Amino acid sequence: MKPKIFKPFLFALMVLLTIGTISFAQQKKQTRPAVTPKAAQSDDDGDDDTGMDAKDYQQKMHDLQVKMHDLQAKMNALNSKKLNKAMKLKMKNLSKSFKGYDKTFRFDSLKNFAYKFNDSMLSFAYKMDEDITPMIAFGFKDFDKNFNFSYSTDGDNDNNTQSDDDVVKTKSYSKSYSIDGNDVINIDNKFGKITVNTWTKNEVKVDVQIKVSTSNADKAQKLLDNVNIQDSKDGNGVYFKTVINSENSSNGSWGSIFNSKGSSTQNMEINYIVYMPVKNPLTISNKYGSTNLPDLDGKLIISNSFGGGLVAKNLSNPANQVKVKYANACISSFNGGSLDIAFGSLSLNSCDRLTANLSYSSAKIGRIKTSGNINVKFGGGVTIEEVDKNVKDLSVKSSYSSIKLGLGDNQTADFDVTVRYGSFNYGNHDVSLTSKSPADGERGFNPTKNYKGHFGKGGTDKTITINSSFGSVNFD
Repeated sequence: MKPKIFKPFLFALMVLLTIGTISFAQQKKQTRPAVTPKAAQSDDDGDDDTGMDAKDYQQKMHDLQVKMHDLQAKMNALNSKKLNKAMKLKMKNLSKSFKGYDKTFRFDSLKNFAYKFNDSMLSFAYKMDEDITPMIAFGFKDFDKNFNFSYSTDGDNDNNTQSDDDVVKTKSYSKSYSIDGNDVINIDNKFGKITVNTWTKNEVKVDVQIKVSTSNADKAQKLLDNVNIQDSKDGNGVYFKTVINSENSSNGSWGSIFNSKGSSTQNMEINYIVYMPVKNPLTISNKYGSTNLPDLDGKLIISNSFGGGLVAKNLSNPANQVKVKYANACISSFNGGSLDIAFGSLSLNSCDRLTANLSYSSAKIGRIKTSGNINVKFGGGVTIEEVDKNVKDLSVKSSYSSIKLGLGDNQTADFDVTVRYGSFNYGNHDVSLTSKSPADGERGFNPTKNYKGHFGKGGTDKTITINSSFGSVNFD
């Protein structure tokens, strides 16, 4: 091996270095006898041989030390390669020793642990259903009623309400455009309400009231002047947008509101009233405010966040897209499309062809007619009071939330229910189980359970599929 060749050579060099150093030290310590100085004789080259020998010796010793350092580095590299090779060989042998271990390993020694763990997770799921999820739902119960935007420049958020001494300034805006049935009406607002009304005119009209209040008249006027409504029309539709100008571009649209100094409270409301035909497409973006919609036949795309939420009547277009965050949604009828609710609650009287995504939210659905696909995570529970007998396909996927389905006595459908760390209860319904996994009496720990069966006669093309983790599934 190379390391065995280098080691004796390194040892010899170290011995030579030690001997040389000691010898050089002894020469420097010897005292010469006192003699009469002779006249200095110069060599032909004029150099001092004694001084030159010492410098030359020191230089050679330095060169030798450098070579030894390089040699040691090479030896370390070789040893490192050897060690890595040995480790790889050991890991390979270890891997071979574990090959087939899964075939011989038994969980009998973990039997008690499995049962205890299963019980604790079922207890957690029960706590999530009975205690935690109702708290989530209750926390957002009156979110839309209690939300109000205001800003206090002294940092006191407890007093962010309009004072009797505040100066209030208002201004109005109104604009109309002629439109045809294909024009999209676009509304982009913040810090206020959007109320939509329908009429029979081929025209859209937008009325806006802007209201600001603060303790100083000049500040109030300055805030009011910095709020404007931009409007335009092109081949695709008409546009109305709230623009809050900023004195300091680095602060974006918030600069005019938050640049003031001193102690005061500033309030702002920008409220829209929209008049439009019932069948035109409508796109709305509203932040820190609420939206109120009538019956609409045209495609609706809406994003409502941080405010009073959404209140809507009958939304009949099958391509609707509704997103509500940090607010509640209350809809009378939803005839198709997608619903995304986050950090709020959904109240829906009836729906058809529903696709819903709920996160940190609760949902109460009165009736689902033909189909639905619902995903819920960390919610306050999903309740469907009535699953219509005409429902062809209903799929619910849930994590950390309970699922309750109301089924009539004349319901006929197949079901496939999977619960992980949860429970399944079908009450007194006429249910026939065709498959259960794991089967009753089967030993061993398995957190996942699957139930397949049917209501009534079964064997139909109607299927209810539920996949739940850490939550209960109940057929009421």
